[in-house]
Amino acid sequence: VLSFNVLGGACGRLPAGWLADQIEGRWILTIQFFFMACTTYIFWQAPSLTMLSVAAFVFGFCYGAGLVVTPTLTGNYYGVTNFPQINSFMFPFQYGIGAFVPIGAGYVFDYYKSYDIAWVTLLVLGLFAIVSAFLTTPPKKAAA
Repeated sequence: VLSFNVLGGACGRLPAGWLADQIEGRWILTIQFFFMACTTYIFWQAPSLTMLSVAAFVFGFCYGAGLVVTPTLTGNYYGVTNFPQINSFMFPFQYGIGAFVPIGAGYVFDYYKSYDIAWVTLLVLGLFAIVSAFLTTPPKKAAA
């Protein structure tokens, strides 16, 4: 299952970069977060190995796409001058939080003897991400 996730992540990068040049990046992020939330639900329910493998590929594809679209969107919205500062501020939080999610899920399981609260929390955060991406608009340009 993990191999399908990694394969999906590799496959998601190139088309996402091309697509970000064709349409507004926030729409790609909205769709990406939607499919990530759907696959998170599949991971939680774990219906079969086949479904988990497909979900892992789709989740990985969306994650890989996000690795391309997020910096592209940042650059498009805030320009090359602000891009390095924004990315150097965002990425430690993004990867730092991502590194602690499995640890937190483990603590949830140790305490409640179930991962349900962890999965529901991830789904709620996913829904928040969908709405946030949908409502994202480019900053207004200052009048010259």
